[in-house]
Amino acid sequence: MALAIIMVWYVSIGALSAAGAMYLSHRFVPAKHEATLYGLFLIAIAAFYLACTSYFGDAAAWSLEIVAVLAFAVMGCLGTRMPVVLIAGYALHGGWDLLHEVQAHTQVDVFGGREATRIPLAYGAFCATFDWAMVVYFVDRLAAWKARAYHDGRACTLGLTATLVPQITSTVRPLRRDDYSRWLPLWDGYNAFYGRSGETALPAEITTTTWERFFDPVEPIFALVAEVEEKVVGIAHYLFHRSSNKIEPVCYLQDLFTLPALRGRGIGRSLVEGVYERASQAGARRVYWHTQDTNAAGRALYDKVARHAGFIVYARELER
Repeated sequence: MALAIIMVWYVSIGALSAAGAMYLSHRFVPAKHEATLYGLFLIAIAAFYLACTSYFGDAAAWSLEIVAVLAFAVMGCLGTRMPVVLIAGYALHGGWDLLHEVQAHTQVDVFGGREATRIPLAYGAFCATFDWAMVVYFVDRLAAWKARAYHDGRACTLGLTATLVPQITSTVRPLRRDDYSRWLPLWDGYNAFYGRSGETALPAEITTTTWERFFDPVEPIFALVAEVEEKVVGIAHYLFHRSSNKIEPVCYLQDLFTLPALRGRGIGRSLVEGVYERASQAGARRVYWHTQDTNAAGRALYDKVARHAGFIVYARELER
């Protein structure tokens, strides 16, 4: 009865410890570093069995425990780059913990005649609970880790490309009435990028109304274009709105698009900086925008000219 109470107590502590680790890492550790943190931690908790071997003087257990630590160390190292291996490593280590606990309190030969180290009372139950709880957390975080790894890899490649491809000097200016025929293909390209083309294309009425609003002094929406050798190669649309936590207006960069053939050549950066300048002139102290998580090319630029605030956008289309 006493052993059962101790086991329940340590299982509870293991669950609480896992919950604390989940909260702290999710709150303070960037997604791209979480797998690395827990991969290194797997090596540390596996190596603790060697400390137990030394403390209890279980000389015959060294060979088994060293092999196990090496195996978990390999999984920990691989897990820093391959989260699936990290999940497998923690799941197996939880089983390893439980086997030690079973051996300590039963007559079952779980290690096939090989001697394993003794462990502190209920340590195996505590660790197994922690390990398996973390497996559940890792599975939940897997998509975020993969998305971040994809973005970082793409951003690194795109950043290297940008350093090798010569930058283009572009002129950023406000949109003019006579730009319509040059603006429209870029506007259509921007909408197509986000899936608004063909049967899902924006109604012509929206395009016409948006165009007219750019030149209406009452409307708070504006447009810039980037020119290279008198050819319009990029567009940026931005608007100003009130905020409940600021006195001055806030600037929202709603649309940004450059010719695909000229991406990575500095045109997008020039447009963003052009919006910054106009927003500052209007008295705004904050410019923000949204993009899809999979827009690696765009995010390679955005990470250089702004800070990712970490927000998730929710939206719902309302019926009229």
